[in-house]
Amino acid sequence: MPGFLAFVTAPYFYFTGASYETARLKELRAGDLGFASSAGDRIYSGFNIFANNTLPNAVPYLLWGAVSLFFFVPAVLWIAKSGDIRAARMRSKSSDVWTWIKRQIEDLGLVLSPLAGLLGGMLTLALFLGWLGLMSFGQKDGQRDARRHRAAISACVAAQGRKNGCTIIGIRGPDGKIERIVGGIVAMDKDRALISNGQTVFPYEAKQVVSVTEIQSESRLR
Repeated sequence: MPGFLAFVTAPYFYFTGASYETARLKELRAGDLGFASSAGDRIYSGFNIFANNTLPNAVPYLLWGAVSLFFFVPAVLWIAKSGDIRAARMRSKSSDVWTWIKRQIEDLGLVLSPLAGLLGGMLTLALFLGWLGLMSFGQKDGQRDARRHRAAISACVAAQGRKNGCTIIGIRGPDGKIERIVGGIVAMDKDRALISNGQTVFPYEAKQVVSVTEIQSESRLR
């Protein structure tokens, strides 16, 4: 069951994480630099977005589902019972075993096919709406987080790194010299690093980033 649930939910989490990443990089003005995280990172990010946006509000929906089941289950049982009664009447009128088997299958299909169609349609609609909802959550979260990050970077650049929480990044240039800049790493993998000054994003090779220091107390950039 855990494996089946992971197989079903992984695409939802993946597209949610992808929506988050696309919206975030676009808001940070890095959407055209071709950066993309791994599928595992996107699934992990999508799961966190799902947990943060859905689980706290899940109680009303669970209550609604419980009330629905309270009325739905008796209706299903009544339909099934009606089918059993009708099938029993038909069996009592038939002495042919093969005819009885055929009618039994027909009765079962007659009772369950409308119900199966209804449930299938509701499930398809729920899956589609859930997919759209999660992607919307991802996009909104990505835009919100990017705005906060960009505003924080801009404030640090304006203060020349002289405030708590600012990040000073050491970049090794082609000549081997290390330049310390105030900014923020908006994305990084084993090959590339995207560093923003709040207005523009500059791509570097990951190996050029030699240090990342976060200011924990009032300090001056030397």
